[in-house]
Amino acid sequence: MKIEYVEIAGFRSCRDRLRVQFGTGLTVITGRNGVGKSTIMDAIEYVLTGTISKYKVEKAKGGGLVDHTWWLGDQAAAEAFVEVGFLNEFGHSFVVRRTPAGLESQVDDLTDLLLAKERDASLSLSKLCQTMIIRDEQISELSLDLSERDRFKAVLDAISPDTAPDVAIKLDEVVKLANTELKNTEDEQGDLKARLARTLDEVANLRGSLPGQEALQSAENDRQLAASDLRELVPSLNFDRASALPQLASYFTVARELRTNLDAQIRQFVDAAELEKEIAGLVEFLRGEADKIEGLREHQQRITGETENLSGASKAYEHLATLLEHGESYGLEEGHCPLCDAARTSQEFEESIANQRKKVGQVAQQLAKAQARLSELENELKTANDRFSEAEAKNKLLQATLKNQEAERAKIHNQAVALGLADFTNDILGLDERLEQIRTIGSRLRESEARLSSIQSASRIEHLETETAQIRSRIDELAGQVAARRATLDRAESLNDLAKAFPKEILEEQFETVMPLLKELYRRLRPHLDWREIDYSFGGRVMASLNFQVGEGKNPQFLFSSGQRRATGLAFLLSVHLSRQWASLKTLMLDDPVQHIDDYRALNLVEVLAAIRRENRQIIVAVEDASLAELLGRRLRGSQSDSDLFYVIGTGEHGGSVIRQRRNLPPLSESVLAPKIAS
Repeated sequence: MKIEYVEIAGFRSCRDRLRVQFGTGLTVITGRNGVGKSTIMDAIEYVLTGTISKYKVEKAKGGGLVDHTWWLGDQAAAEAFVEVGFLNEFGHSFVVRRTPAGLESQVDDLTDLLLAKERDASLSLSKLCQTMIIRDEQISELSLDLSERDRFKAVLDAISPDTAPDVAIKLDEVVKLANTELKNTEDEQGDLKARLARTLDEVANLRGSLPGQEALQSAENDRQLAASDLRELVPSLNFDRASALPQLASYFTVARELRTNLDAQIRQFVDAAELEKEIAGLVEFLRGEADKIEGLREHQQRITGETENLSGASKAYEHLATLLEHGESYGLEEGHCPLCDAARTSQEFEESIANQRKKVGQVAQQLAKAQARLSELENELKTANDRFSEAEAKNKLLQATLKNQEAERAKIHNQAVALGLADFTNDILGLDERLEQIRTIGSRLRESEARLSSIQSASRIEHLETETAQIRSRIDELAGQVAARRATLDRAESLNDLAKAFPKEILEEQFETVMPLLKELYRRLRPHLDWREIDYSFGGRVMASLNFQVGEGKNPQFLFSSGQRRATGLAFLLSVHLSRQWASLKTLMLDDPVQHIDDYRALNLVEVLAAIRRENRQIIVAVEDASLAELLGRRLRGSQSDSDLFYVIGTGEHGGSVIRQRRNLPPLSESVLAPKIAS
């Protein structure tokens, strides 16, 4: 299984559609930093796993990985998806697509397609990508910078052994089960010992409290007398022997409530006769006020009519006053009145005008008096209405108070009747005396019952002694089980330690078939001029670890420079990739693996990749250096049956990734690959 192509749109640095067809043998991708070479690698991992593993932080200020997975440029992308095509050895294609909405696949189980059928259950597509994609920024992180235990696990995942770990897991479960059974047995034994101590104490107490026959008879007589007295005082209750004391306790609970209610009634309730007398006075007052209001309303109506009549007359006299004013100003016209043309002397004219003005003034005075009286009546009527409303509200309040008090009195009376204390609803002192009598008789009953309960002590002692013998027998039985289960736990823990050490020894033997590959790749990449060999060792009895050393036990993790560490890390990651047998996808992807590595070691890497290329593996490599890309294209070419491609990536109009150049790499000549024939 190999990768046929990847098509990207709206993802990471790709705004518009970008389709990269991969050669079945070699694909070289070059371009300056930031044009999208890593996006191609990220897209393949994202399709397989739904994430990009090189980012260890998922959330951060300004947005996390999810917020930066798809295109974020100024010009929005028309579509967003990542699609990868796979090609199997029979020439059949399979397409897998992932969009912001989720995964779309032509196959039911992508894991079964890309991983071998016979594999460890713990293997996943994430581990596939981790061993398939070698990124510049992760070379040291996933190799020399790993702890010795994580380094061991990385190689373990690559070879995927499936032997002893299951045994260790099962033995862990056996140890846990043995621990649980031992603890349960010890807990049961402890509970029985505590129960035995309590039983022995009870037997001792019972033996010391056994009464004589005369004392028992006296107690029975006292009990019967107390029960009789209680029936006489509280005939409403049935005091049988089994329920006498519990019923008496309930009785006193209700009686205390009655006592509290009666006390509140005495302190808070108003005398009903006084309330009724006050209510009757208010009713009489309301009747008188209603009559007054009615008389005032009739008087108001009469004065209102008079005022309306005077208002009409006043308007007429207002016109007359205006005429008089004009006539007086105009004066007589040749001895005649200018208004009626009657012959008048000046004195007669003036007297007539004065008389008419007097009439106008009288009407105005009558109207003012009527309006003042009407206003007085309205005030009197308002005051009467307020007095009536206030008295009516007070009457309603008194009525409600009387009703509530009657209801509360009825409740208290019913409560007293139920308790047989109806005669004491108006006598608090008598109630207290009666309750004290009942309490005294109850104490006598309780004391006699306590004395009578000891009559069963003899039979109880016999029962407890039988129970004690059974408890002792069970404790002895559990003591044997505790010893046996402790021995079982010791054996299980010993086997568990052995099982954890045994798979480590098996794994070391399996590692011996893998680690020589690391040593060979280290020699070919030549990270260090002085230490040309790398060695390894295993540590830890239970938790295995893989340690590297050069020279006389020196640790390259802290000794080598940055470039030397990366070259060593490349040897380690390539050996892990080549060692895995559980992946049906035969693709190696390298994302700018020569950063911080000098030209000498870069040439060594080219030769190593050329050797890997001859193992019929698909290699996809992205580098920034154009000269190195051309060298890879020449040195890693394959046979006539393979296809090899070369890409130059750049940025387009809107800043997204575009393909600037694509060309097929010519295969090696058949004469170069032909075997040499002896002459």
